[in-house]
Amino acid sequence: MIVGPSYPSYGYWIEHGMTTLCESFLEFDETALPNLVRVDGVGNLTSLNHHFWGGVSAWLYENIAGLKIVSDRSALIQPKLISALQHASARYGNGDAEIFVEWERTPDGVVLKVRAIGFSYALNLARGITVSKVSDTSRETVYFIGNAK
Repeated sequence: MIVGPSYPSYGYWIEHGMTTLCESFLEFDETALPNLVRVDGVGNLTSLNHHFWGGVSAWLYENIAGLKIVSDRSALIQPKLISALQHASARYGNGDAEIFVEWERTPDGVVLKVRAIGFSYALNLARGITVSKVSDTSRETVYFIGNAK
């Protein structure tokens, strides 16, 4: 996945002439090359020289655990819930603030736990996914995602 030539991977970028890290792992429209147009038709790719969160660990944080840091004190929680995985977690700290995300499959669905100290966050789950808050304390919020695949 990291070095393979197919989407999404760093090898995919290299196959398409990238010499720096792109801002995101969006797929290119092969029919529009050499123009770097997004395959979803939304427009051109954003920054093609964007090192922040550009490493493999950033991809794991954002696409496996679902922790996307938006600013120094805010985050977006959007786990992909890949069917081959049973569990994922990630933690990010910034001075006296930190956020921790963990999800785990159960026989009934997925349990998502978020601990945020000095961080605000929003949940962004795929359309059609139902989520309910199971518990909410000053330290941790637990959600249940009932119809996750």
